[in-house]
Amino acid sequence: MYVTPHDVGHARAIVEDVRAAQDVAGRGGDILHVFGDLVVFLGQTETEAAEHKARLDELAGERYASDAVIFTGTPAQLADTLLEWRSAGLTGFRLRPGALPRDLRQLTRGLVPELQRHLSFRTSYTGTTLRERLGLIFDQDIIGRPDTLPVLAAIAAVTSHLGVVGTLNATFNEPYELARQLASLDHLSGGRAGWNVVTSFDGFTGRNFRRGGFLDRDDRYARAGEFIDVARQLWDSWPGDAVVADSSSGQFLADPAVGTFSHHGKQFDISGQFNVPRSPQGRPVILQAGVSPQGRDFAAANADAIFSPYHQLDEAQAFYRDIRARVAAHGRPAGSVKLLPSASFVLGDTEARARERHREISYAQVSGRTAQILFESVWNRDLSGYDPDGPLPDLDPDPEGPPVIRGRAVLHQDAFDTVARWRALASPCRRPRSATQWPDTRGEVVALCDHFSNLDYRF
Repeated sequence: MYVTPHDVGHARAIVEDVRAAQDVAGRGGDILHVFGDLVVFLGQTETEAAEHKARLDELAGERYASDAVIFTGTPAQLADTLLEWRSAGLTGFRLRPGALPRDLRQLTRGLVPELQRHLSFRTSYTGTTLRERLGLIFDQDIIGRPDTLPVLAAIAAVTSHLGVVGTLNATFNEPYELARQLASLDHLSGGRAGWNVVTSFDGFTGRNFRRGGFLDRDDRYARAGEFIDVARQLWDSWPGDAVVADSSSGQFLADPAVGTFSHHGKQFDISGQFNVPRSPQGRPVILQAGVSPQGRDFAAANADAIFSPYHQLDEAQAFYRDIRARVAAHGRPAGSVKLLPSASFVLGDTEARARERHREISYAQVSGRTAQILFESVWNRDLSGYDPDGPLPDLDPDPEGPPVIRGRAVLHQDAFDTVARWRALASPCRRPRSATQWPDTRGEVVALCDHFSNLDYRF
């Protein structure tokens, strides 16, 4: 609950009244947080803060009023006040900047250091809400990971032919919000938006979100399937001729009830009015990358295209046949789902130069530390004592042990099988099959693409 004390004595009295009321209600053992509610006007000096608020009052033509406590002063004075009220029993505080962005900057740049100086604000963070390794945030895996949709909108603004596809989670997002965002992106990009549907598998990731928890594998695919059905219902709620925009009559919509929807299912029970007009594609493209049996079934039933991780022709052919059979089993035309191979090209004037550039790029993308983290995700052991450029670890994986890496997708389902394959590849007696092929000429590159395209793969 939020409270508005006048001073430390009043704060103490409020807390005592709240706890007494809890006892009377039979809730004495329950946790009830009591937060102080403040609107803050801050300055380098108390006079500067007062003048700052006075200018805002003058612009508004009246004194600023609020149901919260109005604090005017320096960050140091605010820190002292908060700490006094906390000693009186308040659990925490809701701090609202009096004016943006000035007072927000003062809170983050002035108040936080003051609280840290009093040892009342964290100076470092352990895991539990981000990806972590051995209980601590793995900074190389977090720093520089901005939100998907603003980045795609920025890319769409400076390109004209590239598709902009976001990897977005169906486990913790909600259909109405995500459908709006993707439809908006489709408008901004002129019909180039796509959604790579993924699910999350663990409670660790779930703690980032209000709903928390996690879903069993079958349940998260069931949620994702219904999620896509609802999103498509929302996108289809606006027909192509819904917007009249007749300036002479002033009529904007052909039907004021356009966008009305109602869905009642096991995962979602929602109704309302979708407020984004039909986008250029109508429905953004749905992609999926799962290669597990459940992932393949989900993609065959719902996706427009599937990412294929296979580089060897025999593996790609087997994947192609399996997907076609699953698509047909779901009653969809065999060619309705396209296969997108994970192909990248490193080109050079000669094969030797191409190989040299490939090596340079690989080492730039994968450091020794990054390789260690990848191996730890398979071995589920602390491998910091092993040389990343040395032999593979000589011990077996420990899949049943406490997780070393948390918050990352499991890319290798069978740790023992994966380690066995990697050891075979590393054997000096065997020349491994490389995922990298080295065609000699531009014509051979085209021929290689054509070879895969004959299987309905699309580049």
